[in-house]
Amino acid sequence: MKNRSAFTVIELLVVISILAILAALLFPVFASAKSSGHSSSCIQQLRQVGVASSLYRADWEDRLPYAVSARTKFTAQATPESQRGTLFREAVKLQTIETVLLPYKVTAGVWKCAMDKVEPIFLAENTALPANLQWKPTYFETFGSSFDFDDVTAVLLTGHEQLGSSDAILFCDYAAVHGPATASMPGDRNLLFADTHAQLDTKNLWGTNFVPTTSGDWY
Repeated sequence: MKNRSAFTVIELLVVISILAILAALLFPVFASAKSSGHSSSCIQQLRQVGVASSLYRADWEDRLPYAVSARTKFTAQATPESQRGTLFREAVKLQTIETVLLPYKVTAGVWKCAMDKVEPIFLAENTALPANLQWKPTYFETFGSSFDFDDVTAVLLTGHEQLGSSDAILFCDYAAVHGPATASMPGDRNLLFADTHAQLDTKNLWGTNFVPTTSGDWY
């Protein structure tokens, strides 16, 4: 009887060990699948934004929405008036892109990416900033959106892209939270182009047309 009990304990330990090994092997697979699903969901959300932007442009002579990103609005309002450049001066008066596209069936949930998170460097600086400048763990919590908008083109360049419509980037994730992270790169962003197609930015295209026309445009 004692031998039987000993064998039972050993068999149980073997089973537990096998389960532990399987769990260690499968958990990364499940995590990767979940991450991939979230990334795909965010691309679909950007496509919805792209369709709404196209509807807006059809109503307004093919111009981008005369609006600013939630982040630009947030930063402009927190910047002293004497330090505001052209874009920031306009930003305090204009509506955000999220508000402008609301009539085109883009609800608040569309602006929230499941993989949204603020870069650690910004959260680390929070304690040194005034309360109105402190950020929360996600961009959606901080600004009400996970996605950036090319308000430089929309506001400073009167809504006309400098590049061809298939190449012009209109929206992207605020943070590089998609794709594999490396020692030199935090990951990738999803991009939305003017022809409403969305894709993962694996070529570091983000920022190519998200730039002010002069240094005085920001401050």
